[in-house]
Amino acid sequence: MGIINAFVNQIGREAGRDVYKGIKNSSGLYSTSINPEFNANFLEKVSSFKRLPNDNDTLLNIVNCVEAAENISVENFDWFDVFAELDNKIEFCQRELPEDCQEKLSLIDKQNALTFNKKLATHQSFIEEIINNGKEELSSKRNFMLGVLSSFVFINPIYYKVSKDRVFMTLLVGMIIFGLLYLSYFFGFSSEAMKIPKQKTPEAMRAMKSLGVLFFSLAGIFYLRIFYNGIRRANLDKKSTADKESTLAYYTLYSNLLKNNKQL
Repeated sequence: MGIINAFVNQIGREAGRDVYKGIKNSSGLYSTSINPEFNANFLEKVSSFKRLPNDNDTLLNIVNCVEAAENISVENFDWFDVFAELDNKIEFCQRELPEDCQEKLSLIDKQNALTFNKKLATHQSFIEEIINNGKEELSSKRNFMLGVLSSFVFINPIYYKVSKDRVFMTLLVGMIIFGLLYLSYFFGFSSEAMKIPKQKTPEAMRAMKSLGVLFFSLAGIFYLRIFYNGIRRANLDKKSTADKESTLAYYTLYSNLLKNNKQL
């Protein structure tokens, strides 16, 4: 069948390999395989396949491998490698085993191709589901500039729908900031209106203005921290969205290749 070669030749070997590699690297994000270790163990078993002293035992071994291939999971990107390796082992047997085994090997090769095509159809449906889910998720992506602007007024956690505890803490710190600003104004700019029990000494006035500066500085520190967290959250969301868009583009191209690749 030449499975992998047929796939990468569709748009050129280097470009095809890049697409396949990009999809394979991001496949873990969506893998829901019931038995994710089966493919790896089965690939190792097929890779270690070799001719046995008895030809019938060798034939039985390759038959068992082809039958076991029906249990391969297609919810990841190792299954192409498994079928490619299995195809190579079938060709190996066709070259090495005697003439009386060739008819049986021809049937085995056809059965392997049927299994592959069935798995390919299931895999295509799985990829389409991923693409649809990705498009739906990106349809509600948040605007970066609105995320930045929301950081100025303490509603960034609400905009990004983070945990209720974080929203509560942000609003609580916002209230503390407003309280500190009020105290800063009260001590720094309204100190003349304050009633000192004995007299308004210059030392007392300077002390009150110093308290005003201190409260203003604390409010500024808290505000910068809240603003920094908001900007950081907006940047992380922007990067996450860009990664999802890039991954979706890979999946879309990959899906088109699977649909258009007649050699498969």
